[in-house]
Amino acid sequence: MEKFLLLPFNYRKKHQENEEQIFDCLYDELFSDPIAMVKRIYQKFELEYTKKFEKRMKNYLQNNKQGKYGRHKYSLEEYGLNGDGLYQKYKDYMDHYNFRIPDKIERPISFDFAL
Repeated sequence: MEKFLLLPFNYRKKHQENEEQIFDCLYDELFSDPIAMVKRIYQKFELEYTKKFEKRMKNYLQNNKQGKYGRHKYSLEEYGLNGDGLYQKYKDYMDHYNFRIPDKIERPISFDFAL
């Protein structure tokens, strides 16, 4: 797991000149309002965002709700991990992105919005 978190993280710290090419997107932010997140991404990279595109995204989200084919529940413990240990091991990474290890991971069934 270390190479998947710390290798790119350390590279980015050493190569700040590339930051304009990167957009950080947290899963919880994406999931809570995917349309707003896509708008932010399009703004960042100066891409054209249209109402037609937004309508297609809303249609996709409506027809492909998370949990449509079942849900997987998981915990750190079932993988032999604990929150305090992970936080200490990846403290720089966690603090940089303002991540915290939740006591319990609960996801809503699906993103809900009005068409």
